[in-house]
Amino acid sequence: MFSVSRPVKPNHSDYRHGHRVRRRKLVDRRLQGGLLIALIALELGMLCAAMLYLYLQFSAAIEANLFTIHRSAQAPLLPAFLKEMALVVVSMGVINTLALLVANHLWVGYIRRVLAAFRTRLERVAALDLGGVPPAEEPQHEVLTLLERWRRREVGRAARIDQLLARLPEPGQGRVLNEAELQQLVQQLDAEVQSVR
Repeated sequence: MFSVSRPVKPNHSDYRHGHRVRRRKLVDRRLQGGLLIALIALELGMLCAAMLYLYLQFSAAIEANLFTIHRSAQAPLLPAFLKEMALVVVSMGVINTLALLVANHLWVGYIRRVLAAFRTRLERVAALDLGGVPPAEEPQHEVLTLLERWRRREVGRAARIDQLLARLPEPGQGRVLNEAELQQLVQQLDAEVQSVR
């Protein structure tokens, strides 16, 4: 009839070298998607440029050697082809390395901005400052959105606790709550205090 929840056994694949491995990766589809599209466009552009360059160079080398009378007078084509291929491969490697360095710089800068905003908000929470709206120049990220949602819930909970505390009579006022009202008020206060999420 009633189901009893059983304790969840730890999944051993979540642990490596005695430490829990984080399953959720930090992903921002907007920034990472833009970087991915830019890298794919860069690769396609480089591939087309490399093919065009090699076609023109190989055509020029073949044409230069096509109308020679003596075979021995011709320069061998293979070293010329290999030189051009090496030039293209090295150029593509340098461009890819620079592109990855730029992408890494953008991504690390974004993560640092998110963590700085997160740290600032947590410092405000540690100082019991739940008021205020986050500045507009903060980066948009799910972690910051969840923290802002939590802050709003806490502000609402604090307001409800204040309203319940205001119903308590102050000493020396002469107003007294009967035992049932006091018990109900204490239960409501306890429910609000225990509803921390």
